[in-house]
Amino acid sequence: MVESCDFGCHELDGYYRRCQNWASHRRLSKGRVRLYGCYTQSGSEDDAMKIPAEIKQMINEKARAPRIHFATSTKDGKPNVVPIGYVEVISEEEVLIVDTLMDKTRKNLETNPQVAIAVEVMEEFKAYQLKGKARIFTEGKVFEKALEVQKRRNERRKLRYAREGIEQPEWARELHQRKPKAAILVKVEEIYSTANPEQE
Repeated sequence: MVESCDFGCHELDGYYRRCQNWASHRRLSKGRVRLYGCYTQSGSEDDAMKIPAEIKQMINEKARAPRIHFATSTKDGKPNVVPIGYVEVISEEEVLIVDTLMDKTRKNLETNPQVAIAVEVMEEFKAYQLKGKARIFTEGKVFEKALEVQKRRNERRKLRYAREGIEQPEWARELHQRKPKAAILVKVEEIYSTANPEQE
């Protein structure tokens, strides 16, 4: 059920609403209503948030490494951010990240599940930040899905490199052949545009 807005929102499709005074709304809502660009969406009971099709396409098809970054922090708040290549939106609320090399990131996740993902497709002047909670899987269906993501990404990379005449260095080929150590499943809770400075 969509929450009523005190700052001039009207319903678009029953799920997203345009806020006519979204800048004030963002400051005054104190997290009561999530924001997606100039759209707002009330959180559900479990705080999950739908990932718009536009952002799904950016992550799954358009963004090229290192245009996607993954941020974590220690339990006491020391931040860490890394570029990620094996990542895919797998449901309306979930992003799957494949861990083949993570060290500090993995240690952070084991003590603090709060994370952020930044994705950019600047050729289209679009950039978003997704925040949520992560869980680690080393076996089972989610881990098997991570193996599929890695295989799919590697195949796409090979085709693109061949098409664009890109020669991979030996260390990169070795890296892309590594078996995943874990699957990291992020349940998205908040989404913000980071391309438009007025939305910060």
